[in-house]
Amino acid sequence: MSVEDFAQGMLGLQKSGVHNINWVTPTHYLPWLLEGLKLAALEELRIPLVYNCGGYETLEAIKLLDGIVDIYLPDAKYADAELAGKLSSAPDYPEVNRKALREMWRQVGALEVDDEGIARKGLIVRHLVIPGESRNTISVLDMLKETVGTTVAISLLGQYFPSPRVRGTPPYNRSLKISEYQEVAQYMFEAGFENGWVQEGLGVELRHRPDFRKDKDEMW
Repeated sequence: MSVEDFAQGMLGLQKSGVHNINWVTPTHYLPWLLEGLKLAALEELRIPLVYNCGGYETLEAIKLLDGIVDIYLPDAKYADAELAGKLSSAPDYPEVNRKALREMWRQVGALEVDDEGIARKGLIVRHLVIPGESRNTISVLDMLKETVGTTVAISLLGQYFPSPRVRGTPPYNRSLKISEYQEVAQYMFEAGFENGWVQEGLGVELRHRPDFRKDKDEMW
């Protein structure tokens, strides 16, 4: 696809009535994406741009996007360097992720929605709870509280499934237990986080956190 084709593709999506343009795992294409975005903006591309990534981003890349991205949708996978090295071969993930999240927050701040509840601007952080690793999730929540505060929107995901690579490696060779998800969701509420989503079907009571919503799937 040429840069010109890419620009026209985004304009076509806008014309079809989508709520946003969502770039998924885009960083390795960033120079060409920005060229295409400039062309599309000259032809009145105006809907929000979502930067949907794994959270393992350099500060240099994120700073290039200042004033360009409307909604950041990164993961915060690990706060445990040893676990990040074991499961993702990236022991520096926690440090890299924290710096990227801080810069994203500086640029766009808390989630803002329109009168219909459609996101217009802000930071939404996803975190997938890993079987047997509740302490990692708790540490991620502590990191978020310290780095960007409790008003950040969090999507707490519970749909982990074991890949073939971990079939013989407990506890990663099983699905998440409902009790594990409930434990970390309760910690999230008690830590004071105010906005976001929890998964349906995992027994989380929302009476004391009305700003959180249940969602069967991810936001986007």
